[in-house]
Amino acid sequence: SVVVGLVLNLVLLVPLYALVRATDLWWLWGWLLVVVFAAGLGFLYPVVIAPVFNTFTPLDDESLQARVRRVADLAQVQIGGTFVADESRRSRRDNAYVAGMGATRRVVLFDTLLEHPPEVVEQVVAHEIGHWRLRHVARQIPLVAALAFVLFVLLGLLAEWQGLFDWAGVAGIGDPASLPIVLLAAQAALLVFGLGTAWVSRAFERQADLEALELLREPGRMALMHRRLHTKNLADLDPGLLKRVQGTHPPAAERMAFVLAWAEARGIPASVGQP
Repeated sequence: SVVVGLVLNLVLLVPLYALVRATDLWWLWGWLLVVVFAAGLGFLYPVVIAPVFNTFTPLDDESLQARVRRVADLAQVQIGGTFVADESRRSRRDNAYVAGMGATRRVVLFDTLLEHPPEVVEQVVAHEIGHWRLRHVARQIPLVAALAFVLFVLLGLLAEWQGLFDWAGVAGIGDPASLPIVLLAAQAALLVFGLGTAWVSRAFERQADLEALELLREPGRMALMHRRLHTKNLADLDPGLLKRVQGTHPPAAERMAFVLAWAEARGIPASVGQP
């Protein structure tokens, strides 16, 4: 992880500092560089970077494979296979995701997720396919690009604050010794921007939950999924305000209440403990 991070940072920072030294419009070209870099990284991550950390093997549980295919067929999403990532060698977290394009599209399940009953795994798959159907990743790109533009405008204004660099003993923002100042300023801005992106992420999670409910119409099992996953992950079921606004997912209590409200509105019997 350290080696991969070092390589990626060098690939990004070296040309970025070259732009700072080459043109007064470095903030604009730097923004374009970061957007292209982030988009390329997102495209390459599943096929180049993820295999560095995990081994992916085809799911050998035929019954569970059939469940995944059923969910994909109901959603009218073509998948090329279901794979298992050996996440248990690094953590205990449960997750799944959809990756790839066209015939290479695949569902990836963390092996830790397989510790749950198949009906719970099926609900997770429906949720992740909901993200895919709603094109959440593609819809996040304009938001990230806009926030990155604001960040580079702020860095451009920071570059004009020569008194700060004189105090720090560096020539200016084009001096690599200014990196701590740049990173500190960027981190401060990202903390603020993070509240906005977290709000959007929570909205997307609610939409994916709704997609899974409308697709499978099994609110009892979805409520069970939320209870089991959040309990296993030792998540705070009802966090305070600060954790709520920083969280990328709605609190478990809120998500389970939404599931039960959806079921009640449609006259479908359901409870949090219902299998």
